[in-house]
Amino acid sequence: CNNINIFSFHTNMDKKINGLADYFCKKLNFYNTKHLSGVAEEKLFKVTTFIPEKNLNSIIDYLKESNVGIIGNYRGCSFFHKGSGTFIPQNNSSPYIGDKNRFNIIEEIRLEFQVNENQLKNVLKKLKRLHPYEEPVFDIYPLLQKGKILGSLGRIAELNKKITLKSLMNKIKSVFDIETLRYVSNNENDEIGKIAVCPGSGMSLLSGVIKNRCEVFITGDVKYHEAQTALYAGVSIIDLGHFNTEYIFTEIMGEHLKQIPNIEVLTFKQKDIFKYA
Repeated sequence: CNNINIFSFHTNMDKKINGLADYFCKKLNFYNTKHLSGVAEEKLFKVTTFIPEKNLNSIIDYLKESNVGIIGNYRGCSFFHKGSGTFIPQNNSSPYIGDKNRFNIIEEIRLEFQVNENQLKNVLKKLKRLHPYEEPVFDIYPLLQKGKILGSLGRIAELNKKITLKSLMNKIKSVFDIETLRYVSNNENDEIGKIAVCPGSGMSLLSGVIKNRCEVFITGDVKYHEAQTALYAGVSIIDLGHFNTEYIFTEIMGEHLKQIPNIEVLTFKQKDIFKYA
């Protein structure tokens, strides 16, 4: 009734490259990071079509001007070569080339290029508009290789210089303005160099933390038996709670929104609903 638009970002911001997990690491000066789990990669497809040579440039121009046909640091990538196509136009057809009710053999260009899954639908629409044939043919091949990483849950940081768990916890308290921390460890004076991070409830990623030989896992909402499993595996757990690992969302989203001209950005400052006596 107040004409307020609402956009809700949660898991997508958790997974996003340069999203919540990366921002969390940045606040702690963890820069040498890699993905922990749940890596999502672009699905790639090869699009192939067949077109008269005189019409080839219209599609080539489209490839040059768009973000289609990207391979690594190159765009507008394609391959084409000459061949022969056959067809018999029926009575109700309107052939662009060739004669009705006759077996036609004509020279064509086979053109192929690569697109990602998000581009595929719009690319096919554009090709249908550019293609001169009444019934253009498009062959779509899924590729085994994947494109760029779209996102993942959690990060692993390798420190340039080892520190003690106690020093790490003091740093977290200072950066996130937290008076007390909930943690489990066999020895808080042990030196650590490999740290896993997952804002929110991240204990479902514990197997990946153990597999990657991380010494500490910073997350929230840790259950008792999960903490036991981590301790048995030699992993210390720092449980900041759900709120303290995710309230920084307002900071990172505020930074993004401030890039848009002519809008006012108001950042909501909330406090943790849990209190500690």
